[in-house]
Amino acid sequence: RQGPLVENVENAVMRDKGKQANRTARAESAVPFVFGRNGSAAGQQTGSLKALHQAFARTLAESASNHLRADFQVAVASVEQLSFNDLVLRVPDRNYVVASQALPMDAPVLLELDLGLAFALVDLMLGGEGDAEPPSRDLTEIEELVLQSATEIVRLDLQAAWQSQASVQL
Repeated sequence: RQGPLVENVENAVMRDKGKQANRTARAESAVPFVFGRNGSAAGQQTGSLKALHQAFARTLAESASNHLRADFQVAVASVEQLSFNDLVLRVPDRNYVVASQALPMDAPVLLELDLGLAFALVDLMLGGEGDAEPPSRDLTEIEELVLQSATEIVRLDLQAAWQSQASVQL
Protein backbone atom coordinates (compact mmCIF):
# COMPACT_ATOMS: atom_id res chain seq x y z
CA ARG A 1 0.00 0.00 0.00
CA GLN A 2 1.40 3.36 -0.98
CA GLY A 3 0.31 6.26 1.18
CA PRO A 4 0.08 9.92 0.28
CA LEU A 5 3.70 10.51 1.33
CA VAL A 6 5.05 7.99 -1.19
CA GLU A 7 2.80 9.47 -3.87
CA ASN A 8 4.14 12.96 -3.02
CA VAL A 9 7.71 11.70 -3.37
CA GLU A 10 6.89 10.10 -6.73
CA ASN A 11 5.25 13.34 -7.89
CA ALA A 12 8.33 15.30 -6.74
CA VAL A 13 10.56 12.96 -8.75
CA MET A 14 8.41 13.48 -11.85
CA ARG A 15 8.47 17.27 -11.36
CA ASP A 16 12.26 17.11 -10.92
CA LYS A 17 12.62 15.16 -14.19
CA GLY A 18 10.51 17.73 -16.04
CA LYS A 19 12.52 20.65 -14.63
CA GLN A 20 15.77 18.93 -15.55
CA ALA A 21 14.58 18.52 -19.15
CA ASN A 22 13.61 22.22 -19.33
CA ARG A 23 16.97 23.33 -17.90
CA THR A 24 18.84 21.11 -20.36
CA ALA A 25 16.99 22.61 -23.31
CA ARG A 26 17.70 26.18 -22.13
CA ALA A 27 21.34 25.69 -21.14
CA GLU A 28 22.99 24.42 -24.33
CA SER A 29 26.05 26.61 -23.73
CA ALA A 30 26.55 25.52 -20.10
CA VAL A 31 29.83 23.83 -19.18
CA PRO A 32 29.32 20.73 -16.99
CA PHE A 33 30.90 20.75 -13.54
CA VAL A 34 32.77 17.59 -12.47
CA PHE A 35 32.20 17.26 -8.73
CA GLY A 36 34.90 14.68 -8.11
CA ARG A 37 37.86 16.40 -9.75
CA ASN A 38 40.84 17.55 -7.66
CA GLY A 39 40.87 21.21 -6.71
CA SER A 40 37.12 21.55 -7.03
CA ALA A 41 35.00 23.19 -4.40
CA ALA A 42 33.22 19.89 -3.74
CA GLY A 43 35.61 18.92 -0.93
CA GLN A 44 35.23 22.31 0.74
CA GLN A 45 31.47 22.22 0.26
CA THR A 46 31.25 18.71 1.67
CA GLY A 47 33.21 19.78 4.75
CA SER A 48 30.97 22.81 5.22
CA LEU A 49 27.84 20.71 4.78
CA LYS A 50 29.10 18.16 7.28
CA ALA A 51 29.84 20.87 9.87
CA LEU A 52 26.43 22.47 9.27
CA HIS A 53 24.63 19.14 9.69
CA GLN A 54 26.67 18.20 12.77
CA ALA A 55 25.47 21.43 14.39
CA PHE A 56 21.94 20.57 13.22
CA ALA A 57 22.27 17.09 14.78
CA ARG A 58 23.27 18.57 18.15
CA THR A 59 20.37 21.03 18.07
CA LEU A 60 17.90 18.36 16.97
CA ALA A 61 19.00 16.00 19.75
CA GLU A 62 18.38 18.76 22.30
CA SER A 63 15.03 19.78 20.77
CA ALA A 64 13.78 16.19 20.54
CA SER A 65 14.93 15.45 24.10
CA ASN A 66 13.09 18.52 25.41
CA HIS A 67 9.94 17.92 23.38
CA LEU A 68 9.64 14.19 24.04
CA ARG A 69 11.19 14.14 27.52
CA ALA A 70 13.58 11.34 26.58
CA ASP A 71 17.28 11.18 25.78
CA PHE A 72 18.04 11.42 22.08
CA GLN A 73 21.29 11.08 20.21
CA VAL A 74 21.55 12.30 16.63
CA ALA A 75 24.65 11.90 14.47
CA VAL A 76 25.59 12.65 10.87
CA ALA A 77 26.10 9.31 9.11
CA SER A 78 27.53 10.73 5.87
CA VAL A 79 27.50 13.66 3.48
CA GLU A 80 27.21 12.70 -0.17
CA GLN A 81 26.40 14.37 -3.46
CA LEU A 82 23.84 12.52 -5.54
CA SER A 83 20.84 13.28 -7.66
CA PHE A 84 17.37 13.41 -6.15
CA ASN A 85 16.37 10.40 -8.27
CA ASP A 86 19.32 8.37 -6.92
CA LEU A 87 18.35 9.37 -3.38
CA VAL A 88 14.75 8.27 -3.89
CA LEU A 89 15.95 4.90 -5.21
CA ARG A 90 17.89 4.36 -1.96
CA VAL A 91 14.83 4.84 0.25
CA PRO A 92 13.50 1.46 1.44
CA ASP A 93 9.86 0.69 0.62
CA ARG A 94 8.75 0.46 4.25
CA ASN A 95 9.97 3.78 5.63
CA TYR A 96 8.16 6.95 6.64
CA VAL A 97 9.03 9.68 4.13
CA VAL A 98 8.05 13.35 4.17
CA ALA A 99 8.63 15.34 0.99
CA SER A 100 9.02 19.11 1.03
CA GLN A 101 10.58 21.96 -0.94
CA ALA A 102 13.43 24.27 0.00
CA LEU A 103 12.54 27.80 -1.06
CA PRO A 104 13.54 30.04 -2.80
CA MET A 105 15.65 27.53 -4.79
CA ASP A 106 12.67 25.18 -5.27
CA ALA A 107 14.82 22.16 -4.37
CA PRO A 108 13.24 18.92 -3.15
CA VAL A 109 13.88 17.91 0.46
CA LEU A 110 13.22 14.48 1.95
CA LEU A 111 12.96 13.40 5.56
CA GLU A 112 13.21 9.64 5.88
CA LEU A 113 12.53 7.72 9.09
CA ASP A 114 12.92 4.01 9.60
CA LEU A 115 9.47 2.63 10.49
CA GLY A 116 10.84 1.23 13.75
CA LEU A 117 11.96 4.72 14.77
CA ALA A 118 8.66 6.21 13.58
CA PHE A 119 6.66 3.77 15.74
CA ALA A 120 8.95 4.45 18.72
CA LEU A 121 8.41 8.20 18.32
CA VAL A 122 4.64 7.75 18.15
CA ASP A 123 4.78 5.59 21.28
CA LEU A 124 6.83 8.25 23.13
CA MET A 125 4.53 11.04 21.99
CA LEU A 126 1.52 9.13 23.29
CA GLY A 127 3.09 8.58 26.72
CA GLY A 128 4.79 5.22 26.23
CA GLU A 129 8.42 4.28 26.76
CA GLY A 130 9.22 4.12 23.02
CA ASP A 131 10.75 0.67 23.30
CA ALA A 132 7.91 -1.61 22.20
CA GLU A 133 8.45 -4.00 19.30
CA PRO A 134 7.28 -2.18 16.14
CA PRO A 135 4.31 -3.79 14.40
CA SER A 136 4.80 -5.27 10.94
CA ARG A 137 2.43 -2.85 9.22
CA ASP A 138 2.41 0.64 7.79
CA LEU A 139 1.58 3.69 9.89
CA THR A 140 -2.07 4.56 10.27
CA GLU A 141 -3.37 8.01 9.35
CA ILE A 142 -3.62 8.85 13.06
CA GLU A 143 0.00 7.78 13.65
CA GLU A 144 1.09 9.92 10.69
CA LEU A 145 -0.73 12.90 12.23
CA VAL A 146 1.03 12.29 15.56
CA LEU A 147 4.40 12.18 13.74
CA GLN A 148 3.77 15.58 12.16
CA SER A 149 4.82 17.38 15.35
CA ALA A 150 8.09 15.42 15.39
CA THR A 151 8.77 16.20 11.74
CA GLU A 152 7.99 19.87 12.46
CA ILE A 153 10.79 19.89 15.05
CA VAL A 154 13.16 18.46 12.45
CA ARG A 155 12.03 21.01 9.84
CA LEU A 156 12.45 23.99 12.16
CA ASP A 157 15.89 22.89 13.40
CA LEU A 158 17.12 22.14 9.86
CA GLN A 159 15.82 25.49 8.61
CA ALA A 160 17.59 27.28 11.49
CA ALA A 161 20.85 25.45 10.74
CA TRP A 162 20.71 26.53 7.09
CA GLN A 163 20.05 30.18 7.97
CA SER A 164 23.76 30.64 8.64
CA GLN A 165 24.45 29.77 4.97
CA ALA A 166 21.42 30.97 3.04
CA SER A 167 17.92 32.26 3.55
CA VAL A 168 16.06 28.96 3.20
CA GLN A 169 12.43 28.20 3.97
CA LEU A 170 11.53 24.52 4.36
